[in-house]
Amino acid sequence: MSVKATILNNLKTALEGIKQSGGYNLTVQKVERYHLAFDEDGYVTPFISIVESGEVPTVEDSANMQQSLSLNLLVFLRESNTMATDMDKIVDDIKKLIYSPVSLGTYCLDVRHSGIEQLWISETEKKSATRIGLEILYYAPKGTF
Repeated sequence: MSVKATILNNLKTALEGIKQSGGYNLTVQKVERYHLAFDEDGYVTPFISIVESGEVPTVEDSANMQQSLSLNLLVFLRESNTMATDMDKIVDDIKKLIYSPVSLGTYCLDVRHSGIEQLWISETEKKSATRIGLEILYYAPKGTF
């Protein structure tokens, strides 16, 4: 498995650890490393899709490459009577996890929050979505990319 895949799997596991029993405001019900279709029935929320949006090499030496990986966490809520408040709570939970700081493995150097955008909220449909941008700085031996 590549270093990047390991880091993304570790991020998925960390996000799955957001639970009220662990001191967070809400319990994340599902996390996937791809975009989940929000219109499909049966998903319990909140759920998070991890969507990669780009990767740029930042430093290279004879043995290693440092990469900057940009990604978005798409956070979805449904069927909540306090949707706006619950979205604030889950965003706070994710920021708490990131600033803990979250450990994503040996090769991960840093995780940075790069912005939040409310994508949409519909009280009548009882659905909402928010995008949380992250930048992950990591390095890997050249032969592992």
